[in-house]
Amino acid sequence: MNFDEPRRWRVATAVLALGALSSAGCPSSFATRCTNTGECPANYICRSELCVPASNADGGIDAAATDNHQADARQPDAPATDGSANDRAAGDGGAGDAGAPPPCGSVQIMRDTFDDGQDEPLWWRWSEAGSNIAESNGSLTIQCDTSHAESYADYESQLEYSLRESALRVEVSVSDASSSVPGIAWLGFHRDDGNRFGIRLTGGLLTTYDHRAGSVDDRSHGQFDPAAQRWWQLREASDTLFFETSANAVDWSPLRAVFAPPFIDGAKVDIGAGHDDVLSAAWEAQFTNLNSGLRLGRWCPAASLTDDFANGTVGSPWEPWWENDPACLVQESGSALHLAVTDIATRCGIETQRPYALNGSEVLVHVLAPSNQPTVTTGFYLYDEAGLWWEWTFLDGELAVYGEERGYANYFDSTPAGSVSWLRLRHDGTTLYMEARGDQPADQWQTPFTRQPHSALEAVYIGLALYIRSPNLTSATSHTAHFERYNLP
Repeated sequence: MNFDEPRRWRVATAVLALGALSSAGCPSSFATRCTNTGECPANYICRSELCVPASNADGGIDAAATDNHQADARQPDAPATDGSANDRAAGDGGAGDAGAPPPCGSVQIMRDTFDDGQDEPLWWRWSEAGSNIAESNGSLTIQCDTSHAESYADYESQLEYSLRESALRVEVSVSDASSSVPGIAWLGFHRDDGNRFGIRLTGGLLTTYDHRAGSVDDRSHGQFDPAAQRWWQLREASDTLFFETSANAVDWSPLRAVFAPPFIDGAKVDIGAGHDDVLSAAWEAQFTNLNSGLRLGRWCPAASLTDDFANGTVGSPWEPWWENDPACLVQESGSALHLAVTDIATRCGIETQRPYALNGSEVLVHVLAPSNQPTVTTGFYLYDEAGLWWEWTFLDGELAVYGEERGYANYFDSTPAGSVSWLRLRHDGTTLYMEARGDQPADQWQTPFTRQPHSALEAVYIGLALYIRSPNLTSATSHTAHFERYNLP
């Protein structure tokens, strides 16, 4: 019954519609992008690709957006800080500091002191011959020897996060920052190879990179100062992305500011180092105190994501996927999500770009004319990066539940679907409820199955899928699935 994990085998991903970046709704100091002051309104000058008030020119960018880093309150509750001495009053140390909490789903959920010697469950570890990456004594250290002309190693976050109204920072040191050494170190945020940005040290120079849908914009910011630029930070505020450095993680200096790309709502963190030419001596980079001093974030409740599927585009916060392209169709029209396949063994659907917290929350959806054909599965799936997988679907005219968790036996059961057309997954902190009901106002939610997952369900990807299984189908046949009113009862 398992769909397999779409992120690990799908052959196509969402196309990011970057389009023209609008300044509508932005504060005046961020309103206009520029290449020179002549393109800016009166009393404004061009700094860091943005028109800013002339009174703020000495700071390079609007001082209210760099030095104060003030963030509006966006959540009714206030997640606890890590209690470090770097936690500061609102407005002193970066987006989401000890004043207003960051938005849910923020990259500030990440916190790593690199002192446990473990990459999982926060990171994926990767290295090439000639580079060694390890945690010890509060540092992530990447060591490069002289045996290879080129070699790299990095940590990549297992989960995806949002940088919206948030910050990502780390403390960086290298064994030799001179221009004669081809060492490279970076802090990055990426959706895929063509959509990424970050701060990078390369050959003694501090640079920033901004890659969007194949457009590459790299900038050099002069010789790296290991003391004054010891801290690196990526920060988003009011649709503006800032690249910043600091000596103390308190007073930040802007390297550059650009309009924020759409993919900051769901992307991965990467930190790494290496070299692109022969080293004359061993070289290393150390990363410490990831997101130290920033207000701790939390995942968004699963019930907070709603969709009427009315805008005609499958995009953020969803990502479409399919197998055996072009046999699958994934589209929105008529206030519904439509999935269609014309192959004997294929699958397609949508899933959230980043995880949500199902713990203490719920998700529900209306399924239009669910299929009662054998081998055709339609409905919910959810998974996390720790090996959990649950499905709550229609299959062959029945309601079917499938569960799988790493280290525990798989589970499958089913019951006649009857006139059911709504599916709901609900978790009360300990028990996962698989529920269903009909279309009539008087219809009540029924609970055919309950389970106690070993996972806390605090960070799960949620998807809707159509899955055709081949053993019982011998020729290409058209099958469809239609969903509407996601979390809109």
